[in-house]
Amino acid sequence: MHLGTTALPVLVSVLLALGHDGAPVLVASGALVAAAGAGLILRDRRRVERDAEELLDSVQSWRDGDIQTAISLNDGPTSALRDALEDARRTLVRERQILKRQREELAGHLTRVEERLRDPGAEARRRRLARIHDLAVILSVGKASVEAAVVDLTVNGVVLAVRPQVAERLMPGLPVRVRVECGGATLHPVGVTTVAPARGRCLDLREWVFRFSEPLEPKALPSTVSAALELREFERVRPHLYHPMTATLVCDGMGTVPAQVMDVSHAGVGLLVSLSEESVGELGREITVQLHMPTLGRFAVVSSVVVNVAVSEVGTRLGLAFAREADVEELAKVGTWLRRADRMAA
Repeated sequence: MHLGTTALPVLVSVLLALGHDGAPVLVASGALVAAAGAGLILRDRRRVERDAEELLDSVQSWRDGDIQTAISLNDGPTSALRDALEDARRTLVRERQILKRQREELAGHLTRVEERLRDPGAEARRRRLARIHDLAVILSVGKASVEAAVVDLTVNGVVLAVRPQVAERLMPGLPVRVRVECGGATLHPVGVTTVAPARGRCLDLREWVFRFSEPLEPKALPSTVSAALELREFERVRPHLYHPMTATLVCDGMGTVPAQVMDVSHAGVGLLVSLSEESVGELGREITVQLHMPTLGRFAVVSSVVVNVAVSEVGTRLGLAFAREADVEELAKVGTWLRRADRMAA
């Protein structure tokens, strides 16, 4: 017997109106009330059972890997559970997208790390750095700070060897803090980000690559470190009003993009562009840069590689390293511009 909530008061009123003896009527009305209550409980039970079946179907879809499946439970006792599960689903989707992007970036970084490790120049630099006995680095991950061994160092980043307990806390894209100490001087690189693990040679240590959002200033480096990095010919020069330089990027997918030259050296150029980090792409991307030098009445077209990307409020800072296969004559034009800048500064 199934009675709705609106029919229950009417039935009780009718029974009371027909009966003269209060007890029989009261008994009959009590029976009807119990039956109506049982009907309401049965209806709510069926609703809960139906919602539970839909919930089980959704959970099964999650277990099968389809976390995009939406959860649609009826309003009622399970509405709060529905909202919580929907929030959890969205979080899982977002986390999966982040992990996928990090995996792709990690694969690219590992490839470039292996290439750098095979570079004879990098090996020679590492040997020179190993001979600096007072060179030390403090790595801070969260609130914990540990001493790390310096494997390699450039103005754009550092390779550190850390204990396995510390390496387990590192992951690509994780921001950390690095303090470099040498000869009584202390350097604090700006915007240090964890890049990728490297194939180390120490059995009890793990090597990781870190990059700086802003290159180290060669003049601020201790003399022993500067000599080990051989930075004399890589000193960066800033264009000025009487000796300007502008640039244009040329690459697949972006066409031609004007850029402001922030600094230039024999090894590369720093640019400021109005592009998002996603538009620039991964580190290691090949880009051709046209450097316009009005004071020389010429321009140079140089093949380059993206080695640093830093996004700020004023734009995206690109660090481009001139490719080893770049045209020698084009690089000579850059050298001529730099020599004139030195004469004007003197």
